[in-house]
Amino acid sequence: MSEMNKSWVLAAIAVGLGSTAVRAQSVRFGVAPTEDTFVREALPDATFGQSDLLNVSGAEARNGLGAMQGVHETCMKFDLSEAVAQFDAQFGAGDWEIDSIAIDVVEVGQPESALFNRGAGSFNVNWVSDDEWAEGTGQPSDVGIVSGNDLSFNAAQQRLADAQMQNLGRITSMGLNGTVADELVLRDLFFADVKAGNLVTIYLTPADPDIGFSFYSSERGEVEPDDMPLLTVTARSTSSEPSGPSGNDNQNSNSPDPMPTDPGNGAAEPPPPPMCGMAMIMPMTLMLSVLGLMRWVRPNH
Repeated sequence: MSEMNKSWVLAAIAVGLGSTAVRAQSVRFGVAPTEDTFVREALPDATFGQSDLLNVSGAEARNGLGAMQGVHETCMKFDLSEAVAQFDAQFGAGDWEIDSIAIDVVEVGQPESALFNRGAGSFNVNWVSDDEWAEGTGQPSDVGIVSGNDLSFNAAQQRLADAQMQNLGRITSMGLNGTVADELVLRDLFFADVKAGNLVTIYLTPADPDIGFSFYSSERGEVEPDDMPLLTVTARSTSSEPSGPSGNDNQNSNSPDPMPTDPGNGAAEPPPPPMCGMAMIMPMTLMLSVLGLMRWVRPNH
């Protein structure tokens, strides 16, 4: 896939506390796959790396014609180096921590190809330590033949047997068009892989026998960027907030002058009332503007 579509900054959450200066506190960074493909048990040595759709299907799922097409599994590879570089630039090298990691895909409820099963259900999201695979060639209408590191069903089973694997949760699909997204469990090996900015492999397997879950691949995303699968990482700063000035030697230039004294009787004049109007309105207006910019809604399809 093209370099320009690999990753984007989705949103920065900024909050100003006690000052009109707004400091970024949390940043989300979405990464699209560098490679993705699905594999099919019924064609165990075939590759589908150029398909516009990916699929996860159980053994009892059926296509639009009512025929069972067998088990499908999906593999996606993400390069997290750009995300780490963004967080380092935003917060300082290493001065950040990951709050959450989510997966976000655009489902196609009724795919046209008879190769793809349909049906609601759940699928497992797994992290796999093996990143040395390639998506290969091939599409549903013109399958590829496995070669070298290309991933086919048989090749995937062998790699899974030799690799470390952690389950990151289960996601349920309703079998409808639109965005399917959920946060992943931050297992230790997966978390460390992301934090280091490594290549990260995510492998999807059916949890229900009748699920037929299709969604757009990165190949489709090169034409329609909003359809890209995304692995979205949210990170926050771990730097402590700077303490404000204190003591007479570091008096703030905006501190009020000493209370004036009436020369007639020596009594101190009362200070003027605090400016509650503009002093409160301006920071609040700024915060509401920033919060308005935070909202990022991915359109349904």
